[in-house]
Amino acid sequence: MVAVLELTVAKAALRPGDDAPPDAPRQQMWNVMRGPMGRDGFDLRDLMAWGSTAAVGVTEAEARRFIRALLRGGYLFVVQPGVHLRPTRWRLRPRMNTGPKPPQAFRARMIFDANLGQVVGAVAAEEDRA
Repeated sequence: MVAVLELTVAKAALRPGDDAPPDAPRQQMWNVMRGPMGRDGFDLRDLMAWGSTAAVGVTEAEARRFIRALLRGGYLFVVQPGVHLRPTRWRLRPRMNTGPKPPQAFRARMIFDANLGQVVGAVAAEEDRA
């Protein structure tokens, strides 16, 4: 038996005074990864520098989280492992260059019954912004 899960995702709304949407840093980093500057590989500092604009800044924490999520999803591979003071360099897998919108990581809250081998009850999912 296969459990079918329905997920409803609400888009984050702009708050008054916000100049950029909440996912703008991820969009900027995704643009870097897909663009000419990312084709030879990039490191954390590259994403922070090349992804930041006057309106949108990319923090080290945001860059780390996005890289970690993309690594878990199989979007990136290591071009050059980090050693001592030299940071790790990654590159986007060509087959994972799926389009202009950045991938989004989600958290889900659910109950999994190991005896039944399926999810029981409703599933609540939210975009992972932590």
